[in-house]
Amino acid sequence: MKRLTMILLALTVAASLAQPNDRGDYEQNNWDGSNLMLGEVRSPEMAGSLWKVLAYTKGHTEPNPDSRVVHGFAPGTFLQADVGRGGADEVLSNAKDSQGNCWMRVRDRKGNPLNCYVRANKELIEPVVSVTPVAPVSPPEVPAPPEVP
Repeated sequence: MKRLTMILLALTVAASLAQPNDRGDYEQNNWDGSNLMLGEVRSPEMAGSLWKVLAYTKGHTEPNPDSRVVHGFAPGTFLQADVGRGGADEVLSNAKDSQGNCWMRVRDRKGNPLNCYVRANKELIEPVVSVTPVAPVSPPEVPAPPEVP
């Protein structure tokens, strides 16, 4: 009898692991990394965490609402935090504007540079986390029926 094996790997978006501040801003773009999905990137860049756009948001050239808009992102778009080559904790902190609002520098999901910042706020984006895969499921072995003489 063939054994059926099914592996479930699910992605879920869960803001519960992310800790926005009291204004709803994400001050960090990467927590402990234990459950955050990382995007793809070409060496020597470091992969950043993936974020899902919740509401239409604009990509600005600077972390400032008055800077030029160079991209628009529709709900459901996946973005990657742009952490450059990594190597320093400060790349994991989002920039702040003069009003104290947090802005995240982003790439596209595949790691291509977008050269822009989006507001890092729970109303606009949320982190994408990985759910631990469920163990393989196999049907129980069924003994063959006894032969009838």
